[in-house]
Amino acid sequence: METGGRFRALMERYQHVVRFQMYGHTHNQNFTVTNSITNPDKHIASCQIGPSVTTNTYENPGFAVIEIDEATMLPINYEIWAIDLDEANATGIPNWEKVIDYVNDYDMELGVSPDGLYALASRMKTDPEFAALYHWGEWRFADNKPAPFYGTGLFCNFTTTDEWEYKDCMG
Repeated sequence: METGGRFRALMERYQHVVRFQMYGHTHNQNFTVTNSITNPDKHIASCQIGPSVTTNTYENPGFAVIEIDEATMLPINYEIWAIDLDEANATGIPNWEKVIDYVNDYDMELGVSPDGLYALASRMKTDPEFAALYHWGEWRFADNKPAPFYGTGLFCNFTTTDEWEYKDCMG
């Protein structure tokens, strides 16, 4: 079993302890959904991959704020805050602004639960305008909005944790 499979097995076994995960260093803000090994259609965990406050090619600096339900210790919303680097360079004043509110901006009826994030990723496969908007949001709306595209690659990236699972998803 590869590392991703072992990770999934640990998340499934300890999902009552590991309530959610946070990672960084990718510079793009996004998420992943971990699916059960014993029941692959069951979404058991989610992970927020936060943006970077450093500048990177075609990306605005940003950070994530995760709203947590105190009773369950589960995330109920993600907000992404960013500086428009072109504006900050022009005015000499960096201005942090909330640029993405997952629940409201992405119409997430199920919130940022594993099922809600899976549904969000699923929209990217069938709605080219939404896939382009989400992908642009990964960069905190720097540069130009990408052209609409079917987001099968985004869907597979956000909903798989194993290389074999990703390849199977991509077809």
